[in-house]
Amino acid sequence: MGKNIVYDARVCDGKIHGISQVAEQLLKQIIKLDTDNNYIVLCNNNYIQEKIPKKKNVTYKKLTSKVYSIHEQFEVLNISKKCKADLYHSPTFTAPLFADFPVIINIHDLIPLVYPEFFPIKYALYYKFFVKKIAKKAIKIVTCSDNSKKDISKFFALRPSKILVAYNSVTYNDKKKVKADKVGNELKNIDFQYLLYVGNEKPHKNFINAAKAFDILQRKCPRKQLKFVAVGISKEFFRQSAVHNIKNIICIKYLNTKKLEIFYKNAGIFLFPSLYEGYGLPPLEAMSYGVPVVSSNCSSMPEILGDAYEQVNPCDPDEAANAVFRIMHHEALRSKLIKKGYSQVKKYSWLKSAEKIVTLYKDILR
Repeated sequence: MGKNIVYDARVCDGKIHGISQVAEQLLKQIIKLDTDNNYIVLCNNNYIQEKIPKKKNVTYKKLTSKVYSIHEQFEVLNISKKCKADLYHSPTFTAPLFADFPVIINIHDLIPLVYPEFFPIKYALYYKFFVKKIAKKAIKIVTCSDNSKKDISKFFALRPSKILVAYNSVTYNDKKKVKADKVGNELKNIDFQYLLYVGNEKPHKNFINAAKAFDILQRKCPRKQLKFVAVGISKEFFRQSAVHNIKNIICIKYLNTKKLEIFYKNAGIFLFPSLYEGYGLPPLEAMSYGVPVVSSNCSSMPEILGDAYEQVNPCDPDEAANAVFRIMHHEALRSKLIKKGYSQVKKYSWLKSAEKIVTLYKDILR
């Protein structure tokens, strides 16, 4: 008779952010692989139920408590007990503290502890006390890179054997270029082969240095009409930033998945000088669309991207600008990076990672 596994998918909301994508893609593969156990999927809305194929061994429980709230500590625990949970898995860094059943959590990164100066004090406190407590309680922690595994072991004083690395992946899509008149207002008046950035406004994502690198690049190429498209950056944030005077930067705060794919497909080069990533999905996504990548030489980037990109010091805009310039002017380098990028992406698969997790479930429930 199958065991009852509670999978907490409340983080899945259809928005483009890493944890939501990871939680959704892993669940899709897990329920394909495991037909022996019963899955009770926790959610806040109908999004994930509409995305997952119907299965006899999968049921859904709609909760009112939001992820990371105090309320969830009571509601998630009560629902899990009513479902007679044999195992609870949270694909993000929260779980019921007083669970009397085995708990697995995903910790993707520890950015507020690595760069506390970039976050309000409440974030560091949340990680230092709550996440650390949950991590120590969990029977196993799943993370997305060896780099994150080292950080979790170091900051939370945990033995490395307690932490399982299951790499993230990308969802493959058609790589054909799309005509600008078919994509709506966002690409109007933007020449294709623009420089692309996909991130957010948090300091560790390092948009400011990406913009400075673009400014240097424009001065190196005065005859070219260059454009820098920054997805995840609002016009208001840009206007108030230290780089507001730089010309030819187009800021787009939010794109749905389909439109983001179009921006990837038509980009010339992808620039991502992040200071810290647990995994770093955007540069891998760019590679999957045949876009050469310039990214950081630190955190998980060398581990995840291998030799398929141009490594730069994220604190040195000149170095980033020179790397973009080289790719623009050396077709052999560009072609090599595109080819290596396709190969690098193929090293990762949601199915492989889900296989690791299902094996983990079965080991715990044995």
